[in-house]
Amino acid sequence: MLLRKRIAAVLAAAALPAYLAGCTVNSSQRDAESPEDSPAIPAVADFGEKRALVSEMLEGKVVAYVPMILDNPQPRAWGDVFRSVFEANGMRYEEHDPGYDVAAQGRIIDSLIGDEVDVLIIQQPDAGIFGSQVERAQAAGIYVVDIYNPANRSPDAFVGPDFENMAYTVALRLADSCEAAGSDKVAIVSGTGTDGMSIATSAGFERAFDERGLDVVSHQNTDYLPVNANNVASTVLQQHSDLCGFAVIHDQTALGVAEAVSVAGLEGDVGVYATGVSAVGCEAIAQGRLTATVGNSETALATAAAWAVQDLLISGEGPGSNRGVGYVPFTMLDQANIAGHSDMC
Repeated sequence: MLLRKRIAAVLAAAALPAYLAGCTVNSSQRDAESPEDSPAIPAVADFGEKRALVSEMLEGKVVAYVPMILDNPQPRAWGDVFRSVFEANGMRYEEHDPGYDVAAQGRIIDSLIGDEVDVLIIQQPDAGIFGSQVERAQAAGIYVVDIYNPANRSPDAFVGPDFENMAYTVALRLADSCEAAGSDKVAIVSGTGTDGMSIATSAGFERAFDERGLDVVSHQNTDYLPVNANNVASTVLQQHSDLCGFAVIHDQTALGVAEAVSVAGLEGDVGVYATGVSAVGCEAIAQGRLTATVGNSETALATAAAWAVQDLLISGEGPGSNRGVGYVPFTMLDQANIAGHSDMC
């Protein structure tokens, strides 16, 4: 069964707890053995036999996690799940914090390739920046799993949101609001413009607005900083008094837009729609400062990524030989349903 199908099976039930799966071979064995020769879970075996095989094969495997920054609720939540899953299986789990410094993140990845860890989990800061590292890691016998942010260079597995479809869904909600208000003007507030989330989310926004015939009067990058988003939104509101709403990449960035709307006295008249879910975003929705956002459970996302790591290790397929993609389900959140989704906040 292809990895992408196996990941999809887990993502279809995104809240499933992480479970024990698989066996692996070390780096030298990967080069010497074909998939047919590699150990695998038997077609028929009782639980005890499978559990013993899992313990034997996963014991001591090294998984290194390198997010863009660790001191942030989202990557911290992923790391907590990873530690729980991997250490329970006798694996060695490492976390490395580049502190939102792309150069530092690259140096950390280079060092881990030299250390010959078994698996790298990377949150990509840009669609193309770490392509050579991914290629070198796979050539060195290291599996690479990208979490959350997609990149141009395909890893062994990508697990994250379907940003384009998420953005398209929330943008249609904004379009409905604009139609009801008799306005056709909207603005897009982006992130860096070059990272995978910005690229895919912008594409989803634009597709929806194009289909509904809306006029995008502004599309600007903010580096995901609320203060930059506030400045952009303030200027747009001054220039377009009949604006219907903003489509914003990332709910925390949207807080800066919401502040500009509030200062302009336009709460309730200009909608603020976003992608992504965080505690502060949920609070803003409950208070009516954000109109709606669409996002996923961070626990489910990390669980799926952890499962992908284990599945790669049992696959018998060498790094770079199979490239899987798994998208986690998403949910639209607004004032009407936010109270029932505290698990996502």
